[in-house]
Amino acid sequence: MQPQEIPANTAKRSRIEFIDCLRGFALASICIVHFMEQYLGAGAPAGMENYGQHGPADPILEAIAFILIRGKGFALFSFMFGLSFALQLIRREEGVGKGRFVWRMVILLMIGLGHSFLYRGDILSIYALLAVPLLWFERLRDKTLIIIALVLMLGAPRVVLTAVQPKATPEATEAAKKRDEASALAHFKTSKEGPFIKAMHQNITIGVMDRLAFQFGEFSRGYQTFAYFLLGLIAGRNRWFEDLAGNTGLFRRLFRWAGGLSIAIPVVAITLFFALKAVAGKSETESSPWMALVGLSAYDAWNFANTLFYIAGFALLFQRPKWNHILSKLAPFGRMGLTNYVTQSVLGGLVFFSIGLGKLGEIGNLVTLSIALGVICLQMVISRIWLAKFRFGPMEWFWRCLTKLRLEPLRRA
Repeated sequence: MQPQEIPANTAKRSRIEFIDCLRGFALASICIVHFMEQYLGAGAPAGMENYGQHGPADPILEAIAFILIRGKGFALFSFMFGLSFALQLIRREEGVGKGRFVWRMVILLMIGLGHSFLYRGDILSIYALLAVPLLWFERLRDKTLIIIALVLMLGAPRVVLTAVQPKATPEATEAAKKRDEASALAHFKTSKEGPFIKAMHQNITIGVMDRLAFQFGEFSRGYQTFAYFLLGLIAGRNRWFEDLAGNTGLFRRLFRWAGGLSIAIPVVAITLFFALKAVAGKSETESSPWMALVGLSAYDAWNFANTLFYIAGFALLFQRPKWNHILSKLAPFGRMGLTNYVTQSVLGGLVFFSIGLGKLGEIGNLVTLSIALGVICLQMVISRIWLAKFRFGPMEWFWRCLTKLRLEPLRRA
């Protein structure tokens, strides 16, 4: 399919600003979630599930974060990655062809693995692994990509995994549970108390394997990520964000439908759960792997609807002058997305881990949310100052130089 032509200069400026702002919004959401999770990047030890709740406001903030941003920030960030893929490969911007794109992802994988030494929940390495298969989907029609994305989003890989995996014996299940609990406790204690060299070793070994299991096992986060890549690819090659005013009708319909589904999905899921529990009995319902599967898929579908709701709402607000003035402040922050993402992990490590204050589990959501908002504001200011003098963020420049295998000019002329 051939995207329609648009006025180059005005559209490109509008596209760059809007995409950077939306990326900044996604990055801010990720920052809040990660700080409220205290950069643990794994399951909490048994009996310490509420390690971030120390005061009366903390459980309320946890519930608000669950409803508004948990699971949505990564989705928006993944969508933006697919959109960037479209801009680089479909339009061949800046001479980045397929071979160069693969090399670019190899470098991102190395950056992500380096980041994994500090933060067990790194997403950059997963993005790098999932990005290369996008090349096989580039030429497919939009309808085909939408079907594939929905199949992945609604849990088809999870269904297959549940169906083919052999049923574990009670003894094996109990043994696996004990191993997981011991691993979670070791990660928590070593991250908090040190030695940090041991924590780094755990992160890059056990942590990487656990992350792959989380991404491509029962939780299937990686398949969802790839689905958002595909949706971003569709949006990018159709240039939906290059002419916001011309696509207002599309965004309004998406806003209404996604908003309605955001309400309907949890209502239907809760009603179905209680109906099945009444028929099958509480113990059988709660122990069934298929009920867990349905619950996870319903949660993913709800996050999916919320994410589309945010994208459409952001596009509509961005066209209003007063909101445009506010949201545009996110643009420098989003342009330096890689730098700010990694820097957030460094700051989180200094607050929560043994290399810094070691406050993991000692402070609550109210404090960690305040820290996250402070980090976001600080990074917004620094990003604006930096980009006034330099063309790229430090990590973006490093990535660009390695991609092109030459030293790129950094300072603005």
